[in-house]
Amino acid sequence: MINLKKISFLKHKKYREKNSLFICEGKRSILSALLKPQAIYRIYFSKSFMSKNKEIINKANSLKIPFKELPKKELEYLSQTKSPSGILALCFLSKEMKLNLTVKRWLFLDNISDPGNLGTIMRSALWFNFKNIALSKNCVDAYNPKVVRSSMGAIFHLSVHRDINLIEFKKDYEIIGTNQKESNLDSFKTPKKFILIIGSEARGISKENLKHINNRLGIKRLGFGDSLNAAIAASIIMYRLSM
Repeated sequence: MINLKKISFLKHKKYREKNSLFICEGKRSILSALLKPQAIYRIYFSKSFMSKNKEIINKANSLKIPFKELPKKELEYLSQTKSPSGILALCFLSKEMKLNLTVKRWLFLDNISDPGNLGTIMRSALWFNFKNIALSKNCVDAYNPKVVRSSMGAIFHLSVHRDINLIEFKKDYEIIGTNQKESNLDSFKTPKKFILIIGSEARGISKENLKHINNRLGIKRLGFGDSLNAAIAASIIMYRLSM
């Protein structure tokens, strides 16, 4: 017997931490998760989803991942979206590992509070090969359902570290921040070993972290506008620093 109420509680951080599980929804996200099958605890799907997507269930079966069909109403109860896709998975929270200070580049997210922004930044980070991400203490939780959904499965292929203090990187890395008043991104020479800080859209980089920055980068404005969305700015800068 499935305890739907207990599963639905996983939308809250304290229950995710208590059970070491989080919810992942959507076909594309779960296809990405299936590339790391050890991350999946169980998969639930509707009859209509199964009829159109047998290959996913067959893949789960071949990987020996437990799965179960649920009535549509039960899946809707568990879903965090207005239009459920018909499939969701319970996945294991990643075990917190020691910071790897030998890798050449890190992404540090400072007080990012919008789940959609954090998930989108994760998606871009994976695309531009920034596989190591540190989140400051006041960031939205990496396993928030909206973050997981926005990451489109990227969260399963990144090394994400929560509640990290920037000072841990100061000795080993050149620390790069952002400043919308600058327009030096095109001419910037990428250091061999660096950590890029992206601040929140509303408040920017926190005062406590500003004092540790070695370089400030900005994207040249070619038209009109007040600022760029944090996820868009992060994506542009990661692309430039990856070249």
